[in-house]
Amino acid sequence: MDSPGIYRQQQFEQQPLSLPLATFHSLLSTGTNRLYPHWHARVEVFYVRRGYGQMQIDLDDYEIGPGDIVVVSPRRLHGGWGMYGTLCSCEVAVFDLELLRGPFTDNICLKYTDPLLQQSGVFQPVIKAQQPGAQQIRACIDELIVLNETRPLAYELRAKAAALSLCAELFTGGYYSTRPCAAPSRELSSLKNTLSYINEHLSDPLSIDTLCETAQYSKYHFLRTFKRHMGLTTTEYITLMRLERAARLLRTSTLSVTDICAQVGFGNVSYFIKRFSQHYGCTPLAFRKKEPDGTD
Repeated sequence: MDSPGIYRQQQFEQQPLSLPLATFHSLLSTGTNRLYPHWHARVEVFYVRRGYGQMQIDLDDYEIGPGDIVVVSPRRLHGGWGMYGTLCSCEVAVFDLELLRGPFTDNICLKYTDPLLQQSGVFQPVIKAQQPGAQQIRACIDELIVLNETRPLAYELRAKAAALSLCAELFTGGYYSTRPCAAPSRELSSLKNTLSYINEHLSDPLSIDTLCETAQYSKYHFLRTFKRHMGLTTTEYITLMRLERAARLLRTSTLSVTDICAQVGFGNVSYFIKRFSQHYGCTPLAFRKKEPDGTD
């Protein structure tokens, strides 16, 4: 089964280009179904339907429970996992701010979307279940999910209207601030630089020494910091990212297993197949055949 990170990315990529919006259900646990820290240029909003979890946004921790809402502003490092032995079941909407913009520079751009994109404005990360407007925000997410799953007549217009309503609730509820954001801490900048480097060099050999240089930390401090924030060792994380990229290529390309193995940085095909089978429960070829977007 995919981890939420790749699932969210693929769900977004599969949407029509004319509507940069994705919705889905997500289960967060303490195992492989945790959401590993990552970031993107989109707005991500979700609420907890059942269970308890912890979200980490720009290295700050927030405990969340039933009815609570999480709002991730663009380019914020975020991840999450279940707590107290429960699965944290969430309803998620992710959309590009281009969905809200028009072809002209108007007040929507100047007052709302541009400050978010420029990071001079930010949404409040967590809205508790009983806070003002929380019920309306959850209703907007539910509406987006239903629209995205059923695709009724004029679906695009209705979905855009629901996304606008969701943002309006956030703005009018006081869950937005235009105060300039503080400069990211050295730890946050180092982690984001490291994750970017890993993502850009997955097909290459990745040594701990090179990653330490990228993070500008000693080896001892780097390994401790990475494990504390990511929940995985550096080697475990690199392997997971390589497997997720391989799964994406199996879904979206006709490349052979051998070619995919090389593209994602595994030096040995047999070892790649073994690790892939351990993670996804089937061989790469079986995975390709059972996936709806895969090709034989």
